[in-house]
Amino acid sequence: MLSRVIAWSAFIVWLRSYWRSSTWFAPFIVAAIAIAVITFGHGEYLEFAAASQATQHVALSFVMKWGSIAAIALIALLVILRKRRKKEQSASAPIQNEQIREEPSLPHGVDLDRPRSAAERILDESPP
Repeated sequence: MLSRVIAWSAFIVWLRSYWRSSTWFAPFIVAAIAIAVITFGHGEYLEFAAASQATQHVALSFVMKWGSIAAIALIALLVILRKRRKKEQSASAPIQNEQIREEPSLPHGVDLDRPRSAAERILDESPP
């Protein structure tokens, strides 16, 4: 019993870490759960329609089922591609910022908000 609890807790910890670091895992799981709910609901509707012998809208229910499954799959694909693009852009952004970085015109440590000391004025007046 304890080994099963440990195994499941290790699986859940791994799943949480993988969920956060992966670009495709979270949208895939959400889409799979949504498709499972749609399939379950459609099966329940078919049982209801068979029990009540009201088969007028069965064809429409199949169209709605497959249309919603296709829409969920496309939305999940778009989310995955958007997350992947953002991850690639964020990985390349620091490199671009380092190349564009300009040298400041003031020496390091110069604070223009405070009055300058006598030593700083002497250093500025000395010949180069």
